[in-house]
Amino acid sequence: KCCANLQQQNQSVLVQCVKDCIKDLEKATVELERQKTILEEKEKEKAQILQVFEDKIREKEQDLERSNLEKSEIEGKVKKTEDELSKTKSSEATLDSVKKSLEK
Repeated sequence: KCCANLQQQNQSVLVQCVKDCIKDLEKATVELERQKTILEEKEKEKAQILQVFEDKIREKEQDLERSNLEKSEIEGKVKKTEDELSKTKSSEATLDSVKKSLEK
């Protein structure tokens, strides 16, 4: 800002202007480093939160897989029981038929 009219300044003013610019740059560098540190901390926090959610999702997916396996096992048992019941009813019908035949 103070270096706008360099050609119209004398040497001491130019030296002071350059020193002021260096100080401003140093301050800006410190501020940038501070903001960079804050951003890095926020990125770490974000990564940790994301990891927690990913872990929870993985856990829920595993729970769902287990539930689906249990459901399949139960459905298999139900089918087997239904088949056995059907066979039993068929056997009972055959016995009833044999009884009726014998009674005649």
